[in-house]
Amino acid sequence: MKIDEMIKIASAMNISKEVIEKNEEDRKAFVKRFPLDRLLEMSIEEYADTSSKDCFIYWLEFKNILAGIGGGNAAKFGIYRSSDGNYVTGTGKNKRILKGEELEKQFKNLKSKIYKAIILAKEDKIEELQNLEVPIWNMVLQKILLIYVPEKFLNVFTPECLIPLAKNLQLQNIVQINSDNSVVLNYYITKELRKYSPFNEWSYYELGAFVWNNYHFKPNESYWLIEYIYGENDSKLEEFINKGVVGIGFLNTDLSEYITKDLKDVKVYIKENANTKSAKDALLEFIKIKEGDFVALKSTYTIMTEKNRKQSVIKISAIGKVEKSFDEGYRFDTELGHTLPVNWIDKSQVEYLNYTRYKKTINKVTNIEAIKQFFNKIDTPMEEDIITINRTKKRLNKNIILYGPPGTGKTYIVMNKALEIIDSEMYSDIITSDDSESRAKVIDIFNELISEGQIGFCTFHQTYSYEDFVEGLKSDDKGGFQPQDGILKEISYRAMYSALIDKNKKIDLTYESIKEEVRKNINDKTKFDFKKANKFVLIIDEINRGNISNIFGELITLLEEDKRLCETNQITVTLPYSKEKFVLPPNLYIIGTMNTADRSIALLDIALRRRFIFEEIMPNPNLLEPIEDIDLVAMLEKINSRIEFLYDRDHTIGHAYFMNIETVEELIEVFRNKIIPLLKEYFYDDWEKIGLVLGGIGKNSDDDYIVYKSNIDIDELFNNSSLASKYQSRVQYNIKDSFGVKELKKIYE
Repeated sequence: MKIDEMIKIASAMNISKEVIEKNEEDRKAFVKRFPLDRLLEMSIEEYADTSSKDCFIYWLEFKNILAGIGGGNAAKFGIYRSSDGNYVTGTGKNKRILKGEELEKQFKNLKSKIYKAIILAKEDKIEELQNLEVPIWNMVLQKILLIYVPEKFLNVFTPECLIPLAKNLQLQNIVQINSDNSVVLNYYITKELRKYSPFNEWSYYELGAFVWNNYHFKPNESYWLIEYIYGENDSKLEEFINKGVVGIGFLNTDLSEYITKDLKDVKVYIKENANTKSAKDALLEFIKIKEGDFVALKSTYTIMTEKNRKQSVIKISAIGKVEKSFDEGYRFDTELGHTLPVNWIDKSQVEYLNYTRYKKTINKVTNIEAIKQFFNKIDTPMEEDIITINRTKKRLNKNIILYGPPGTGKTYIVMNKALEIIDSEMYSDIITSDDSESRAKVIDIFNELISEGQIGFCTFHQTYSYEDFVEGLKSDDKGGFQPQDGILKEISYRAMYSALIDKNKKIDLTYESIKEEVRKNINDKTKFDFKKANKFVLIIDEINRGNISNIFGELITLLEEDKRLCETNQITVTLPYSKEKFVLPPNLYIIGTMNTADRSIALLDIALRRRFIFEEIMPNPNLLEPIEDIDLVAMLEKINSRIEFLYDRDHTIGHAYFMNIETVEELIEVFRNKIIPLLKEYFYDDWEKIGLVLGGIGKNSDDDYIVYKSNIDIDELFNNSSLASKYQSRVQYNIKDSFGVKELKKIYE
């Protein structure tokens, strides 16, 4: 969105003065309760004793002053009071009780940096503010700065809104645009917008409303059925409705301190502490519920018919809309367990007969007919609208390349993407189950679809050719040659056969018979219906390692979506060996993977680049867990920052190298056998750079570095030979024969 368009939209906005004045009154009430000149004198109780409901962080989060900063994990405030009355820092495995001098020291540092951040913002010393390292989350700091310096910040704190707006305003020459810089982004966005009318006349609240309305991503809602009877016969229906919440039992523990934005810690806690599989599955589903989703309270039971037969019943007793996602709206209720806020829209009760599904505690409903039936009392989309929404949401590119550095999980992702293309509902059902089980299911179904011919898999390399991929010649054992189909041609015929309207049901479903049926009809578009056909996927691993022009040949043109069978600009070619007429079907999806350490995306064949969508898969350190006292997240982030500086981002190291490691010994083996050889390859045995990536270079083997140097004694090496005197002494770089925790921690500390 360009600034002209922003101004046009802003000019049409109208926010009531009463709302603006109310927000300003709330802001002033905060400042009156916690004056700036008293912040440095604030006690730990005034800052963090939430039991009083009158402390600094309680006002920030629960008094509904300005934009929300979410519920969940209180570690965002730096220091907080836990349920046992102790003041703590961190969360989950990193949670630590602070007492005595340590508490006093850390709290003094915290409030002094908050105070200094406010002063720096008032003085426009943004570079100093950026480097201050205030030990609270960015969204909390933004809210504090807005309260005390309202003319320089706007009332939105989420990077998901600020980052695209900063790019639209072309702020990349002023500040690095990323989530770590969201405080500074907020400042510069406000400053830039205020150069234009009507923004220069607006309050912080109006600016925030504009940004939120135009840049807040609203994901498509989901539909959930949730059981309101706990145990055998303990109905929570009345409590849910009266309290305006939906809840789930199991695991009688407040999960607040484990909640982060990505929900990683709470997932780990649930998996480690839920005592049954049903409890674990239900809780892992519950945390996926998001703002805007619809929930229906249900109970399931059986009744006896007149003919003395059992009949399954689902009873819907209330329907509502979720007001906040789990990371922001979660609250623990001693009676109801884990809850989310809900606006109950309809409280009438309806029984639905003959439903054998949806008997679990919590069920995500994806079937269109079921959504229409269960949620018919709200403004749910009609069937035609749902189909439109699904098509928009599920529209998939026919040609995709997943690219990124080694070890980023491209092969892992490509299997998931293939299943999602073939059957999105099946895939959705799989991934909502327990992670370990879901991965096993994905692999089993993937292999099954390969054996059935619905997924094809090949790997490009330097000698891979058109004859391997499309068609070639093979000996007929009679001194001659006959055409042989390659993997692309074979899966294409299978995909086209799936779309045939009138199939010959008498034939055996061999590849040759399928191919013959398709060839009979290939010139008549009316014989095919691709809307009802199965989807097929061809995966090309290491697509950048092959000679694209030689492998695809004339078929490179057919990759384009509008050139496929039954499409507007369909192109049919005659193949060189078999002389058969051939066209690519629209229900064939091609997914390539590409290792950027082998070859940059810029060096790819230009014809291929034009016809494929490229999806970057970069290292994700946040998927890693600490090992003993080693912070793998910090380690990998530091290694990759150094590689990107010394080389480029295409050669960073993926998180997959460190997945499933459980001991320090295993981590050392990964470094010795995978990471260090990879760095040697990247830097062509430039040991100074390798040493820099690994944290430094020791002066000798006693230093706490993986790499150390030693001087080669010329006289000793050549037995004091006079002939060696013309050579200068050299430095030799070495990898420690034995290294451990100290050397590994030195990488990032």
